[in-house]
Amino acid sequence: MIGRIIIALLLVFASIVDAYDTLATRQVSNGVFYVKLADTAKPVVIDVLTIDLLDTTISIDVAVANGGLNLGGERTSDLIARKQKKGDKILAGINADFFGNKPMQAQNSIIANGEIVKAVNLKRTQIAFANNNKPTIGRFKFLSKGLNVKGINANDTTLASRLFTHHWKGFIKKRSDKNYAKFLYDGKINPNIQEILIFDRRFVMPDSIETDNSFLLFEYDNQNALDDTLKVIFDFSGLSGNIKTMTGGLPSLFYKATIPGSYIGRDGMKSKRFLDLNPRTAVGYDENKTTLFIVTADGRQPKRSMGF
Repeated sequence: MIGRIIIALLLVFASIVDAYDTLATRQVSNGVFYVKLADTAKPVVIDVLTIDLLDTTISIDVAVANGGLNLGGERTSDLIARKQKKGDKILAGINADFFGNKPMQAQNSIIANGEIVKAVNLKRTQIAFANNNKPTIGRFKFLSKGLNVKGINANDTTLASRLFTHHWKGFIKKRSDKNYAKFLYDGKINPNIQEILIFDRRFVMPDSIETDNSFLLFEYDNQNALDDTLKVIFDFSGLSGNIKTMTGGLPSLFYKATIPGSYIGRDGMKSKRFLDLNPRTAVGYDENKTTLFIVTADGRQPKRSMGF
């Protein structure tokens, strides 16, 4: 019941609001309200956004830095500006997930606009939204049925088998310890929906290859037989129905309705530096899953906001 546990975050937050000065309140749009709070003694500045998930004019989605994986990071403001130039009306945006690797990119699994952009198993807490904006929080394990795939667009080269799609930008170098297959498909991988993959038996992997939206590149470490046509389902345990959006972070702030004595070890978090003052983002929803709460705290600004 991780969803109900995260709800407690908002209850705790509500109990300390009176200790903060309200700097601004406004209605951003129908169903979207914004509050800015500050404690000048700490100092810390907190932004709170509440979103009516029943409003059919509102959509929650994920945008990928620079429009694809393996292209490095992008400032949230630059990403929003880029999307708006393409005609998207964006009311608010936050920097979701944790980032790493070279080039820098989001570490968790990603579903954007109903399509799997990245799939890994890091055992970290994620939030997902169905087509009707209904949210679910949990640890969603990536599963592959019909083809032994351990990751999609994953940086982890220790995985026995990986699949690459057009979301992976730039070239993929051939590895001597791997075999490669090429599948033709319709250009989009949906979660929890059977995909038809056609094996290209004429394909021979060159020293490097650049992906596009006409084929999937399958990297594997054994000579398993591949049929001409495969029926495959890429799934996430704990998720069902039409999932439009998924992103993640760490850790879950509450565990079995209690605050843990330490967050070290939660969601695989090992670094004690995580407990230092940092910018923070927390996401939760009410018991009926009709209102989404997004709370951010600015950080690393000694004269304005140090974070939590």
